[in-house]
Amino acid sequence: MYEDFPQPKFYMRSSDWRLIHRASFSLAMVSLLALTIVISYTALTLNNRRQNLKVLGTTTTDSHSTTPKVDSK
Repeated sequence: MYEDFPQPKFYMRSSDWRLIHRASFSLAMVSLLALTIVISYTALTLNNRRQNLKVLGTTTTDSHSTTPKVDSK
């Protein structure tokens, strides 16, 4: 039944393959750049939050401790 209709043959030119490779490479580089920016922003935000807690005199481990702090003078 399908033999009556010849299937069209589609061949891509080498310039088309180069365009696809260039586009996929560009997309990969943009994704990598975005991931780097997100990771850097997250690390800086967490670091700033940790430093702000140190300024206030508490850290994340001190807030859960049950023993009172004794100043050694």
